[in-house]
Amino acid sequence: MQSIEIQSASAPSLSRVPLGTWLLYLFAAAYPFFMFAVLFTRDSIPFWVTILIILFVGVRIISLQGSFWLDRSFVYLMLFLMAYVIGTLVVHLSDLPYTWLGRTPQERAVTTTLRLLYVVCAYFAFVSLLTGAEERVFANILKIQLYGGALFALFGILQYASVVVFHSTVLTGFEPTNETYVLRSNIMRVGAERVFRASSIFSEPAWFGFFLTPLVVKCFVAWFKGFIIGNRLLHLSLMVIFAAAVLANFSLTALLGTAAVVVVAIIRLAQKSPRKTFALLLVTGAALAALLVSPLGPPLLERFARIASFRDASTIDRLVRAFTAVKVVLLYPWFGVGPGGFAFFYPRLGGLDWAVMATPLNIWLSILTDVGIVGSVPFLLFLVNILRRGLRVGRNHPLVSVYLWSVLTFLILLSTLDNWFGEMLWFELAILLTLAVRVGSRREAVALKGA
Repeated sequence: MQSIEIQSASAPSLSRVPLGTWLLYLFAAAYPFFMFAVLFTRDSIPFWVTILIILFVGVRIISLQGSFWLDRSFVYLMLFLMAYVIGTLVVHLSDLPYTWLGRTPQERAVTTTLRLLYVVCAYFAFVSLLTGAEERVFANILKIQLYGGALFALFGILQYASVVVFHSTVLTGFEPTNETYVLRSNIMRVGAERVFRASSIFSEPAWFGFFLTPLVVKCFVAWFKGFIIGNRLLHLSLMVIFAAAVLANFSLTALLGTAAVVVVAIIRLAQKSPRKTFALLLVTGAALAALLVSPLGPPLLERFARIASFRDASTIDRLVRAFTAVKVVLLYPWFGVGPGGFAFFYPRLGGLDWAVMATPLNIWLSILTDVGIVGSVPFLLFLVNILRRGLRVGRNHPLVSVYLWSVLTFLILLSTLDNWFGEMLWFELAILLTLAVRVGSRREAVALKGA
């Protein structure tokens, strides 16, 4: 397998790097701070970096007299946003009388639509900066994501080791994550087992798993595609760090998300490359065997045993929310109940946790309950347009393949989470679109020249 190493020797001097590229690097560096809540409020760092990028792109568009690049995916995205805007107007005109936890349907609809508007603007700004960028820029973004993510993953591993090995809570005092987990168990009266789950400095273990799993996938896909970060030893070390952090995190979302990606990869490789399929199965089997005989094995098996016996609070909560969301969709299939409206139906249809403004914890059910089938179709077409471009050129281009699998990982993870308003997903979508378009255009130009 021929490797492709990311080289920095030919990179231009720092003074020659455009400001827009610096902003992209800054966001990639802020990527791990997605749920950082020690010195700053939650989401604050990537949020303000994104606002800076949006302002920069706006000024640049004005200076260029409105010149910017659009493709068909933007049309679908605008239709999707329009569905939310119309849904919000319908909620306001309906003047719904009920409230929940001090919130009205009107307030909830406006808040939800504004969050969507924010990420749509962020996506447009990311695409505008990435359009025309050299491939080394995308490679540098990947390096920043992996190196920065590795530092946070190491901290999560240290947290786990400090509690399990040294019985110290010094490193876990940053966030009361496990208290949230146990409190939820007490409310639902399904047991209050205390299982330490390394959460690094993120506010919830599930979010840390959401952050880690795409990094694991990036490393493994890059390795199998021969796209080596630094050198083989460094690349292998990154894979070990991320995998160990996922295991120490004890996040079911991360574990099942990683397993789902591995299954999809095996199915895709089985027909094309039996040798790589065998290698992936061998690595997966060895990793599972090592896990079972390690100190992490018994706690993980106990976690799955609690899930199988319906004693795991977070899993029960997700199942109940999904079941309730399906009932809402069946009642209002075409146009949904309005943006954020599920929160008002959840307690009335059998929801367990009445202390939160609940969401379905599932991107697909969230959109279906918000805007129904009519509003969901443009979003699906938006995703299909981008993924199709990535599939078309990703087979022979390792960097496109890395971000294609990363986006797929985010979408799989969002089947158990509802954080699709986060900048992380939209940044990856922008990278996949612009890189795939760039590679595809270059190949078409070469084909035309050869003809």
